[in-house]
Amino acid sequence: MANTRKKSSCKRSFRDLFFFLRKKKPRKVLSPRSRITEGQHYHLQTIYDALNRQYFNEEITAEITWFGSQTRPARAHRLLGSYDFDNKLIKIHRLLDAPIFPDYFISYVVYHEMLHELFPPIEQRGKKRRVHHPDFKKAELRFSHFSLAKKWEKENTQLFFSKSRFFYGRS
Repeated sequence: MANTRKKSSCKRSFRDLFFFLRKKKPRKVLSPRSRITEGQHYHLQTIYDALNRQYFNEEITAEITWFGSQTRPARAHRLLGSYDFDNKLIKIHRLLDAPIFPDYFISYVVYHEMLHELFPPIEQRGKKRRVHHPDFKKAELRFSHFSLAKKWEKENTQLFFSKSRFFYGRS
């Protein structure tokens, strides 16, 4: 019995150390010059500014940029957007800069990432941090095309993993 407690305590200590180290990991900072908002089909800054006015009273201060490659296929998972809490930077995958993706879907992805500034993750000692907690999900429902965007995403998942280049913006 004492042996089991020791193992459990060791696992807990390792988990706490893992979360501590994860927080302290240095992040790559993009220079303002390398932040690109203009794409071939979508201009991120225009989308961001419109959403910031419509939903956030222009209170979101994060910057936005494209990231990734339009031509490299994903294996099992495709990250469409991310929010860097340390640098207040929204990154949207270049794959979405194509006419096959409707504007309401791009706007939804940008809106989702903007919400991260208002609703930071909830840290729970000894547990996984909750990034998309109930308050975040409630705010996400306020997006006017939420249902339409989620439906489109579900029906067109294959586009995120396609090796075909017919819809990519660059050849």
